[in-house]
Amino acid sequence: MKLLGKNPNIFHPEDIQKVQQALSKALKGEKGAGFEYRIITKKGDIKWISHSWSPIYIDKKLQSIVSVMKIFRKGKKQK
Repeated sequence: MKLLGKNPNIFHPEDIQKVQQALSKALKGEKGAGFEYRIITKKGDIKWISHSWSPIYIDKKLQSIVSVMKIFRKGKKQK
């Protein structure tokens, strides 16, 4: 999965606020692990995502953020 930009329009409406809060923390250089939210695919299917990220610093300045996202298989409870 490749996301470009800061606000892709794929997030489940009920999860947008918590995704924005997590993005804000990431952009401040905070690390995150096991953050769960839903996305909506082009076909309209809802998928659960587990997202972890780590900031990369060079000379004490945030240079980038490395992210790993996993899509849950059937078994994750649909809300």
